[in-house]
Amino acid sequence: MAKVGRNDPCPCGSGKKYKHCCLRKQAKPKDQRITEIVQEQGYPDKVGELLRNAYRFIMDRRIAGMCHALSSILFVGLTELGFSPEICIGEVDDPLLRTKRFDHSWLLLDGKIIDIAISLAILDPVRRTAQELTGPVILDEDISTGQKCELLYGVEGIGLRGLAPETRFVMDTPFVSFMDQGHLWDALKAIYPCTLDIATVKARYGTVERKYIVNPGVGL
Repeated sequence: MAKVGRNDPCPCGSGKKYKHCCLRKQAKPKDQRITEIVQEQGYPDKVGELLRNAYRFIMDRRIAGMCHALSSILFVGLTELGFSPEICIGEVDDPLLRTKRFDHSWLLLDGKIIDIAISLAILDPVRRTAQELTGPVILDEDISTGQKCELLYGVEGIGLRGLAPETRFVMDTPFVSFMDQGHLWDALKAIYPCTLDIATVKARYGTVERKYIVNPGVGL
């Protein structure tokens, strides 16, 4: 992508100069921008608080490679707030060629991507090195750029057989057991904007299944 000058038209298509639009968004603290995006798209403040707390949770602790866990935590959190998110798993590709295709988990809320774990992703599984590839992605917006996320989610590959053993384990493990094994209920309590009775909440998630996403033609 060519560099955008401060006085150039903003690439988001708003009609404003870049300095008065997405450049201004980028200059704000990311947790503040999370709140703004949620408000701009008409969601209640508690959704913004939940997502902001999740972002702070991984960044303050420098917890990398948490996509499967954090998507599970946020799935429960958003559901408890009265929404119907989808918990997704599949392969993600980067058209800018900053990294190779990788297995990943994310959420869809009203068809829009929520992916906070990408803020601290492990892109080299051998060295276990973390990198901020993009994001966080909040309702399709990449907060690092102030524009729609450029990553390709659910790229078409060779299907479930092509997923790494760790990813297959996540898919094959019952949702509540996965939350139990990772002590993820405690993390949920730490970021949820209200009080939760975990014993009661847990009983509602025994039938949850992750959705394996493949968008035909994407990433080929």
